[in-house]
Amino acid sequence: MKTNPTQTKTWKTESLHIVFPFGGTLLRALIALGLILFALEGLARIRVTGNLIPVESLGLNHQHFDIKWTKLRQFVQEYGGVDVIIMGSSEVNVGIIPDELVKAIYDHTGQSLRIFNLGTEGFAVNINALIIDSIIKKFHPKLIVIGTEIREFSARTGIETTANISTRPWIRYINGDFNLEGWFIEHSQAFRYFLTYRNWTTIEFIAQHGITLRRLPNIWENGYDPDILISYDYWERPEPSNEDDRVKFEAYRDFEVDPQRLAALNLILMSGTQIVVVEMPVYPTLYDYFGNGYADYETYFSVVSETTLSSGNFFIPSFPIEEIPTNGWSNRTHLNRFGAPVFSSYLGEQLANIIISEGLSIGPNINEGTR
Repeated sequence: MKTNPTQTKTWKTESLHIVFPFGGTLLRALIALGLILFALEGLARIRVTGNLIPVESLGLNHQHFDIKWTKLRQFVQEYGGVDVIIMGSSEVNVGIIPDELVKAIYDHTGQSLRIFNLGTEGFAVNINALIIDSIIKKFHPKLIVIGTEIREFSARTGIETTANISTRPWIRYINGDFNLEGWFIEHSQAFRYFLTYRNWTTIEFIAQHGITLRRLPNIWENGYDPDILISYDYWERPEPSNEDDRVKFEAYRDFEVDPQRLAALNLILMSGTQIVVVEMPVYPTLYDYFGNGYADYETYFSVVSETTLSSGNFFIPSFPIEEIPTNGWSNRTHLNRFGAPVFSSYLGEQLANIIISEGLSIGPNINEGTR
């Protein structure tokens, strides 16, 4: 029996022909995933979602900065921008009230400014140097106020916080070290919300998030975080026999201005935005911890003020601590809700003097409809 060649060829071709739908399926899956991510991002950016998920996370494992960052974004959304951002550590966080600055500056210049306090616990000058360029690019302030005091120019201050934050993906990304997680944190609000709740099943998350939710309503919309504690022993001399005091004696007895901290200050001063460095008030018994006492303070003051002024920026020294009421301190280095208004009023007047003397126009006049 003869075999039809045509039939044989047809049978072989059909047997070996395999249909691969995989490429089309993958493409459709990627398109669907993109649409889902786009929808999630859009949902994350509406105000209703912000009310349901009150805090974004930048993955720094720092609850206080997450709150301050979220409050700053909300402030800018509410008022259409920000004219002045105040940066620094916990002394700034509790010691400067933006509303007092707004009032003093308006009274003296007629300019009504939108001012936000981004002071964050543990954020010394070296950490603020890592984030200032990102802050400027995102929020476009015309003036940045940096609050500082002697301890943050010691290499022994904030070692753990610096090590924790400086290696985080977002910090690396905004400082030129590209990484995918840092890119998503920078550009995706949905991803920042995800970071807030990614460990929601852990006991640690429940405890930490509970603290965040309790702190959130106590921080004003302009970032001021009032300290309600009152100290009645801040004027007493520290004792080396006291364990807490002993640690501080050891940390500051060989004080010198750390070159890396000074380099961080220079980075801030060269940011391209007008900078005002302000010396935060501390009670003089603080200098007992330092090996050379008040002479170490004079070294710090001289170096920081001269570095700031030589860069073409402004330096505001602190004022006589006698101006602070006796119940105005929560410890030797932090003002409370009774001390902060006094210092803030002084700082507002000093900023107003700079605005007048330099002919600066930082924000719109109140008649133009802002704040």
